[in-house]
Amino acid sequence: MNLGLYAAATTALAAQGEGAVEPVLKRLETEAVSEKTDVRTLETVGSALVAMNAREQAARLEALVLKVPAGKNADAVKRSLMSVIGSLRNPKSEGFLLRALTDANLQEAAFTALARLGSPTGIARVKAALENAKENGNEDLADKLNRALQEK
Repeated sequence: MNLGLYAAATTALAAQGEGAVEPVLKRLETEAVSEKTDVRTLETVGSALVAMNAREQAARLEALVLKVPAGKNADAVKRSLMSVIGSLRNPKSEGFLLRALTDANLQEAAFTALARLGSPTGIARVKAALENAKENGNEDLADKLNRALQEK
């Protein structure tokens, strides 16, 4: 797939505004459950939702995370969806993201999404994880959490 062309088409669709939300969501859903999904495609389609400020669709993406089939790509697909959820900045997503912290494979993505959300509880959890990472000498995680806090 020519990702540049795909990105241009997705951007054009996003420019159509609210009326294009449903087709973009359908494409995201199709990609997320495909075992051949390229995560870059998910990120491109997800960025269109963010550009459309489709905040109210976050719950639909949360449900989609739970539908991702097991497979070699599953965690990467889930992390990509969680990134979009965080970028949509819907405060109602906080509970979902806090629960995702219990999954070691999704924890980093959940922390980043919580930082983007910007809620006091989420930021407090990210800061606590940052301090814990520093105390345990996990510099890689500390750097990622620090970046997540700066991105918000």
